[in-house]
Amino acid sequence: MSVHDDLAAAGHALDALQAAATALGGHYHECLDLRRLREDVARVAVDLDLLRAAVAEEQEAPESAPAAGNDYDPAFWADGDSDDMGSYSAPSH
Repeated sequence: MSVHDDLAAAGHALDALQAAATALGGHYHECLDLRRLREDVARVAVDLDLLRAAVAEEQEAPESAPAAGNDYDPAFWADGDSDDMGSYSAPSH
């Protein structure tokens, strides 16, 4: 299954859960447990939307090219320690 198939399946399951929670409201009216269930279902809906958005962002992101490690002239790094940054040298007296 692709991620889109999985997201669609989760969306259908969420729709069924929302319908079931609504139907339970006819039996239990307003009670704490029903409110908690509705809040949990709403949280699942938000999380599913966030996952859908993440998938969309991944697909829109351009591929990055790997940086080659040897594109620099070694002379570029020749004086890298001249200011005593990045290496230890004993102080001269």
